[in-house]
Amino acid sequence: MEELIDKGLKNIGKKQRGNGSFAVFSSSKIDDFAGSRCYDTTFANALLLMILDGVSGGQVEYIKRGLSRYLVGQKFDNWQFNYWDRKSKEYQSHRVPNDLDDTFVVLAALQLCDKNIFKPGDFAQITNILVMAEQKEGGPYRTWLVPQDFDQKWLDVDVAVNANVAFWLKINEITLPNLMEFFEDKIKNKDLGSKYYPSYFPVIYYLSRFYDGRYQNILIDWLFDNRTRDGGWGNELVTALAITALLNMGVRRDELRISGKWLVGRQNRGWWPAVGFCLDPALEKRKYYAGSDVLTTAFCLEALSKLRMTNDELRKKSKFIILRNNVQNSGKNKYADFYKNVVDDIRRDFGKLGEGLREDCVRFLDEMVKKDEDMEIGLLPKVVADSLVKKVDKKFIGEVCRGSIYGWMAYTLYDNYLDYEVESWMLPVANICFLKLHRVYSDLGSEKLLQMHSDLIIRMEAANSWEVNNCRIDIGKRIYKKDLPHFGDLGVIADKSIGHGLGPLVVVAGAGGSPADVRNFLKFFQLYLVARQLNDDAHDWVDDLRNGHINAAGAIGLEKWFGVRKLRKSFDLKKDLGDLEVVFWEKSINKISEKIWWTTGEAKKVIKKVKVIGFFDFYLSRLTRLDRAAERAVEEAAGVKEFINNY
Repeated sequence: MEELIDKGLKNIGKKQRGNGSFAVFSSSKIDDFAGSRCYDTTFANALLLMILDGVSGGQVEYIKRGLSRYLVGQKFDNWQFNYWDRKSKEYQSHRVPNDLDDTFVVLAALQLCDKNIFKPGDFAQITNILVMAEQKEGGPYRTWLVPQDFDQKWLDVDVAVNANVAFWLKINEITLPNLMEFFEDKIKNKDLGSKYYPSYFPVIYYLSRFYDGRYQNILIDWLFDNRTRDGGWGNELVTALAITALLNMGVRRDELRISGKWLVGRQNRGWWPAVGFCLDPALEKRKYYAGSDVLTTAFCLEALSKLRMTNDELRKKSKFIILRNNVQNSGKNKYADFYKNVVDDIRRDFGKLGEGLREDCVRFLDEMVKKDEDMEIGLLPKVVADSLVKKVDKKFIGEVCRGSIYGWMAYTLYDNYLDYEVESWMLPVANICFLKLHRVYSDLGSEKLLQMHSDLIIRMEAANSWEVNNCRIDIGKRIYKKDLPHFGDLGVIADKSIGHGLGPLVVVAGAGGSPADVRNFLKFFQLYLVARQLNDDAHDWVDDLRNGHINAAGAIGLEKWFGVRKLRKSFDLKKDLGDLEVVFWEKSINKISEKIWWTTGEAKKVIKKVKVIGFFDFYLSRLTRLDRAAERAVEEAAGVKEFINNY
């Protein structure tokens, strides 16, 4: 794959002109550019720069520098841009006003390549461009940068154009509710046609870069419904657009491998053929399509690059996944300050305890905070609150975050005690933390929230009780198939950690979530915990077994071992563990990964039903992380098996 991408980049580089730009062609046929007209457009070059931001290797940086230099030279004084190259003959003969589509594709492309390109004064000018074009305050926006009393044909509002505006806004961490409402109405009604693009594919590609709302599945389903049996979507360009869009929206790579193979099979020495991407101005009332082999090849390289990316690379632009980096890199970050204030409040609270107990509580608090590197445990209610449509009272969130940390400390100590990892002298710390947790929810003054707290604690303790009674073994004795624990639908492994969902659930309820919202959020959290715990168990099952604990993945492995070794009546930990590991990586890891994928798929559906949530990046990225971990486990299984056989 890397060799093909490097070859494609080398091909593209050969066609770059001295001023950094590339030619684009115009044909009356969408998939036949023989004898087409050659044009110079700002738009095609901006697209190329934006696409190549997602491609690495070869001479891509050299190509991007040339494109950036060319595009900066095309700007008007106030950062507006035109479709045509300012020096082209078409700029005079087929004159059109400056427009938002070209302007914001160029702005996004330039900023992706150089995050410091715009100064405060530039942002003010860009804001004025939006104000000039707004149909109503906060969007949506008209396409053409003309006065409101202009001819009606220049006053249209287009979904694709607004999607390019929204992408630039996302790069700058800006979300406009009116604009999101516009998109959701369009998506819900499948009204994604644009007068500037020949199909839905470019529009969905644009939307996939920023939209993660409740109707995202409509876009995903539409793309899969239109995929052919061989894995393609008709031609090379729309197939590349579809692959990239689906990956942007969190679809697993394994679901798109057939499409990637289809795309690779259509290349010719690192080239893919020209296909019309957008519409050129009509000539003699006849449609013309703009495209080039360079543009199609760039889109194909982007798709193939994303198919080979790691999970972290695919998620790098997610709004909420930047949380850890922001906290670590900026002392003034709002999350870092919030987290510090919550921890300081807890430390002061522990300061009121008696000598000895006070020091033990503070010492354990410091240990836990140090382990919470991404601050997700303490900040989870805050991050959930920030994802909601309505603003939640800051003091309320602070109290819930305190409760989350108290609960996390108590749960960790109780769990470690049950696993024989801490001595009983730490139980007073656990009990104090649990008491503080209960006090937080009592002080919130809501019977409903207090009942929610009690219900989840009961579920958690029932799961702990079940585990102690069913999953413990004497490591000196043989294991018989009849004694294996049966985890059923795996809900019990989620219930063990369901207390972590208490804070977020309370935030959803406290923000006005309906009973259905609360139920769906709890269901999402349970599904997420099942997938996460199953992933953890798949890595820990050997150590757990050696410590006398059969976890869910270990149970699946043992069940399969007894099925493969039909003559064996019992399992001897000392003698049979190596054989079990071979069977596990040969037979069980695929089954476990499939369970994770099914669970995350259901979780993605459920979270979209929570109507009080406005931004889904945080939730979907967590699920995507688990999907990718399961993928890697399957890919590594052959190597692990070989290692074990040669050990």
